Amino acid sequence: MFEILQTSSGNLLHIRATGRLAHADRELLIPRLEAWIAEHQSTSCYMELAAFDGIEIGAFSNEVPLDIHRGKEIQRCAIVGNHAWTQCMTRVARSLFPEAEVRYFDAIRDQKALDWIHEASENPLVPA
Repeated sequence: MFEILQTSSGNLLHIRATGRLAHADRELLIPRLEAWIAEHQSTSCYMELAAFDGIEIGAFSNEVPLDIHRGKEIQRCAIVGNHAWTQCMTRVARSLFPEAEVRYFDAIRDQKALDWIHEASENPLVPA
């Protein structure tokens, strides 16, 4: 499941991914992302993997287009979690935000992720 957290503010979007992500999660996330980006224009994203179990086959594959039209307005995306899902979530983030600079940070280095994402953001974020 994806959640857009209350700590999102200004042009900084805070997303938490938990459990096992399915196609239905993608279908719920895309309109919410579109609305956030439309409201805030140039945006950065902090994606937190918490109790994350992976992604169902085909949920975010390259064969299934992600109907996100404003993803190019995301400047940076920091993915914070454990090493097991680095490549998978980095691919998902790059498909959602094709113009963004995407970096992975181990959960124990979340402050480095915050520092990096704040370089491109107007508002500070304190993870929930």
